[in-house]
Amino acid sequence: MKKQLVVIAILAILSNVGLCGCNDITTTSTAEKQKFIGTWYKSNYLVMDLFSDGTCSYLGETGTWDVKDGKIILKLSSGYTPTFTYSFSDSDLTLKLTSILDGSTAVYTKRGET
Repeated sequence: MKKQLVVIAILAILSNVGLCGCNDITTTSTAEKQKFIGTWYKSNYLVMDLFSDGTCSYLGETGTWDVKDGKIILKLSSGYTPTFTYSFSDSDLTLKLTSILDGSTAVYTKRGET
């Protein structure tokens, strides 16, 4: 009986230790997503709005957006799903997107909050 209790206690401890890092992943992901929220311009005209509820407006289309595995993924109402790698600079006010499809890059500037 004592051996069973020891085994159960050890399993409980190992389970808790294994789950301790889970919140860190979510927090990091949420913090990273916060950088994207806002209105982004390219060449002085509106290009993209990314909202905190996960919806977006991009090139005149509505849709949703998410950040996963170092990429931002837009799912637009037309079925088009542009996916980009990204990097921020200038205190997160400049966003460089590189298309996964063709490698083209575009630089956006954040102005104001949405």
